Amino acid sequence: MTSTGSSKVEKLSEKRIKRRKNVKKSSDWKSKIKEVMRMISSCLSISQLIDLSVLSEVVTSAAQKRIRSHFAHLELDYINPIEIMLNGQRMNVFDVMPTLEWLSENQGVGFQSVEFNEFPNNDELLGNILKSVETISTKPIYFTIVDDVMTISHSNLLMICQEVEAENHQKLYELFGKCSRPKSLKLDLFSMATSEFPQKLLKNILNIVNPTQLDVVFANSEAPNSPKTFEYY
Repeated sequence: MTSTGSSKVEKLSEKRIKRRKNVKKSSDWKSKIKEVMRMISSCLSISQLIDLSVLSEVVTSAAQKRIRSHFAHLELDYINPIEIMLNGQRMNVFDVMPTLEWLSENQGVGFQSVEFNEFPNNDELLGNILKSVETISTKPIYFTIVDDVMTISHSNLLMICQEVEAENHQKLYELFGKCSRPKSLKLDLFSMATSEFPQKLLKNILNIVNPTQLDVVFANSEAPNSPKTFEYY
């Protein structure tokens, strides 16, 4: 046999070995599950089962806590018309909402903010996802980020003021520190009367978000026609 022929045989053998290893891993996992189920049903004593039950509750609680923290801020990256990256996980567009519904209903995740990156302009998918998230979330969506622009509405800013004390930096970091730094912060306010917002809280939010630009847009007819813009460096 030539050296070329022997190398082909060796490569085929390596592939077969890898396949066998994968099959073995899968069968090992299934056999371990069966063994655990057998132990639970017949081998373990009642005291051991109680210990196992308590341990499983501790593990479940810790896992849920991490899941809730991970998905409190949703980050959706557009890949193509049928794929989206959800908090680092690549998935089909049609799987996004069922996943978020499951997280909300079964894991108690309260979505607090949503970030969209690289979505096409005027994309219906973005609007539909945002509406669905607002509907299923057990908590209000305090702000959204669309392509480096963070938007906070007047009502949401009021809720933040009511729920977070101005001096509670940890709570503010939990809310604003998980998102990527936006280039612009847009405040949609009802009027120029901003006395209802504690200045200390607003200053701390600006320090955490640290935008290069702040746009304040007033809905009240008494307000100026153009937004107030401040530059931060």
